[in-house]
Amino acid sequence: MKNAIKRRVMPVGDKGEAMAISPSSRAKFEKLGLQYVRKDIGMGFSIADGQETVEAQEWMHEQQTKLERRETFRYWSMLVFTLIAAVAACIAAEPIVKVWIWPPH
Repeated sequence: MKNAIKRRVMPVGDKGEAMAISPSSRAKFEKLGLQYVRKDIGMGFSIADGQETVEAQEWMHEQQTKLERRETFRYWSMLVFTLIAAVAACIAAEPIVKVWIWPPH
């Protein structure tokens, strides 16, 4: 699903702009947590009214985006550290390999 094309329909207000999540709804969702809100919406229960359900879906999308961004950062930072460790190991092993290949007479 990560590689699938994702299409999102943004909730829009009267003027066509994306709707913001109200501070009270955001506080409520953060208190409940992503897993609970996701389960509640996924099972067909509404958090409260229709507007708050739309806000919950938007909040879940924000949280999922943050998680994916964090995972991507973690992946690339570990890759960079692994490459640095590999280069350091090659530099440290170079004198030992020289002695094995060309032993002193």
